[in-house]
Amino acid sequence: MRKGMRRTAILAVLAASVSFLCPGCSEKPDAEAYVNAALDAIYHRECGEYAELIRVSESQAEEEIEKTFQENMSAAFSGDTVTSDEDKEAYTDAVREVYKAARYEVTGSKETEEGFAVTVCAEPCMVFDHLEDGVTEKITRALEDGTYSEDKTVSYVTQYLNEALKENEYGPETEIEINVTIDGDGVCQIPEEDLLKIENTLFPGAA
Repeated sequence: MRKGMRRTAILAVLAASVSFLCPGCSEKPDAEAYVNAALDAIYHRECGEYAELIRVSESQAEEEIEKTFQENMSAAFSGDTVTSDEDKEAYTDAVREVYKAARYEVTGSKETEEGFAVTVCAEPCMVFDHLEDGVTEKITRALEDGTYSEDKTVSYVTQYLNEALKENEYGPETEIEINVTIDGDGVCQIPEEDLLKIENTLFPGAA
């Protein structure tokens, strides 16, 4: 894989977006529903419940999630001056499909001083388990048959992801605990480091 390019653009830096206002100071937020809605929006693009929680239309929620996703994809290609827009778009589509493979279940929660600790049971998607070797093999073959071109390097990554996704297997269920914080204004939020914890568990080897 070309040195300097991130393995994937899967970076769930949505902490500023994935938040909602508690409906009333006297009401306790449903932290489990909140986490589930946030994950559904990020990974499966099912934004209905998330939109209801943050009190926007479903189309607005979808636009917000897509905007952040595209920003992360652009960051992945920062400094890349050789990959075509077509290959970037194909790679973006592949990553989006990988996201849809995320499997998780919110299984419980408990109150903490800062809000809630929510338990998520994740099934690791093993698409990235042999990413480096798989892409290297494709590049080696291209070099051997004389078809290799540096500006097509990303296309080999895309090919690998699409093929690996079709044959994907899931690892053993892993239970993780993430935090939902509530500030003085009643705004609930999942810290960025916990979003990344979820992502690293769902897609080991992606970072």
